[in-house]
Amino acid sequence: MTQKTGCLLASICLLGAASLIQAEEGGALEAKAATEVSPSIHHINGNVGIYSDYLFRGISYGRGRGAFQAAIDYSNDDGLFIGLGYTNVDKDAIYGNTYETDIYAGFKKAFAKDLTVTAGFITYYYPQNNHYVGQHPHVAELNLAIDYRQFNVKYSHSLTDWFGVNTVSMGHGMIGSHEMGEGDSKGSYYLEGTYTTQLPNTNINCVIHVGHQAVKNYHIADYTDYSIGLNKDFSIASLKGWNAGISYVVLDADNDWYVASDGYKTAENKFFGYIRLNM
Repeated sequence: MTQKTGCLLASICLLGAASLIQAEEGGALEAKAATEVSPSIHHINGNVGIYSDYLFRGISYGRGRGAFQAAIDYSNDDGLFIGLGYTNVDKDAIYGNTYETDIYAGFKKAFAKDLTVTAGFITYYYPQNNHYVGQHPHVAELNLAIDYRQFNVKYSHSLTDWFGVNTVSMGHGMIGSHEMGEGDSKGSYYLEGTYTTQLPNTNINCVIHVGHQAVKNYHIADYTDYSIGLNKDFSIASLKGWNAGISYVVLDADNDWYVASDGYKTAENKFFGYIRLNM
């Protein structure tokens, strides 16, 4: 997912507002019946949003034509979570597929007041199952994230070929002035760091992000992305949970590699905006 940035980025990492499930228990006190509401340990959260693009680690899979994204997840107070996400994808960006579903799960644990560690799994799946020379684009990753105060560091490691990149799909030749590479791309990784702070005397958040994608055996596909953005929580009438933001994304990716089937360059620097409702 974007920024799967958004991608369903989250990475893949969804915002929730509050528990939707409560349990009731009853009792009697001095011959007078009373009912107490006990907070549930189970939580269902979700979000829906409209985005100016589908950005996955800075790369455009929506070609700037906009994206609708939604997700729902379950979590409990023991730290377990599992969820499902959706986004549309431009058909020329990923082998003719037009949408993506993300299935993710993991465990989140607080070790100190300001320190949280999250270990998880996510798969980026294309249900239309359109292939390129028989190689599917589905990707499965393990990830580990550490949150300390305003800082987040996350490492994602692919268990499968990275969007179908291997000798069969890519061959072993030249692209532009660079050698393509050969072999599979299992073991590719993305390392990212994010710093979030609130601007003084405002309710506006500033988010600074840097990430590095390394594609095993295909170094031409390696790149670093940078972004800085602002976002703000707000309400519309009595409906809370809204968030909107804008950011600018810069990449040093190779334009000979990151190009759609019709020639659209997917790794250009760009502005990115969204509005989202967290439920």
